[in-house]
This record gives sequence, structure tokens and C-alpha cells, in this order.
Amino acid sequence: MGQKRRAKHPSEEIETALVFAETNGWIVVRLSGHAWGKIL
Repeated sequence: MGQKRRAKHPSEEIETALVFAETNGWIVVRLSGHAWGKIL
């Protein structure tokens, strides 16, 4: 019920790819620094 929503990526194309990955079981982890995040 209370799943925490991750921050949205500023690029629409990348956000679409991240949503696709999450829908297919991948986990998106937000990072700090140069990389915005990573998928596991």
C-alpha cells in the first residue's frame, strides 16, 4: 500500500525506459554524483 515512489528522471525517454524496467521486475536505485541512478 505505501510504496515509496522514486524521483522522476528529467529526460522523458530515460524515464520511459526506467518505468519499463520497473514493470518487468528491475529495481531502480537513485544515486548521487555524476550518475543519476542504476537498475538492479
